[in-house]
Amino acid sequence: MKYGDQAFDSGTYCQRTALLLALPTGLWLGSLVMLDEGTAVIFIGLLLSLLVAGKYDNTAFRIAFTAAMILSLSAILMMHGDISLTSIAAVFVLSLIDEMVDAYPADDDLSFKAQIMRQRPFLKIGVLILCLTGALPSFMYLFAFLSFDFGYSMIDVASTSGCGNGRV
Repeated sequence: MKYGDQAFDSGTYCQRTALLLALPTGLWLGSLVMLDEGTAVIFIGLLLSLLVAGKYDNTAFRIAFTAAMILSLSAILMMHGDISLTSIAAVFVLSLIDEMVDAYPADDDLSFKAQIMRQRPFLKIGVLILCLTGALPSFMYLFAFLSFDFGYSMIDVASTSGCGNGRV
């Protein structure tokens, strides 16, 4: 997902490749949501917050989002009694807060607070709390979410450090 975002936002990666990866990425994410209620809680809240924040600003993101949300809506209908709408709402709010505070510090702000806010800490802490309270059934969800977030961040780092200039 971040590959596609960087391809369109900064031109670091190939837009054609991003478009080719968009549908499989959305279908993969949507399938994971359909198969697992903990994953559904995290990613439905996340997908909706990104929609409200206006982050789907390119064709690749819109394709992936549409595919993932169609399958996510199916998951909600299939798991209607098993999925926690309260937990989805918590993820939604925390993700939206992260989006707002990420945009707050200026790019040249090197303060400790700015560096922390750029790490989008609220959703990470929220997923930890959801695990601690049993809303997510295992700490594996925290590990999986942190792994997803780390991979997402690494694409950003690679694209801004010159590693992504090969336009794969």
